[in-house]
Amino acid sequence: MTKVNKAKLTVITDLKLNPDNPREITPERFDALKASITEDPEFLWARPLVATSGGLVYAGNQRLRAATELGM
Repeated sequence: MTKVNKAKLTVITDLKLNPDNPREITPERFDALKASITEDPEFLWARPLVATSGGLVYAGNQRLRAATELGM
């Protein structure tokens, strides 16, 4: 059985983009994502990032990029 850790709040600088992330986003969609986060920061609470205990993101790489660019 896989061990699952509980969710925890962490600082954004402890997270790392996954270089093997297969998902891509167009510049227009990325700008829309940043606008969404700016207009409603609670968006990130509704769709949190998922990362390994070492901080490697495996769900939410584009959200991490957007939040980082927004200076969060």
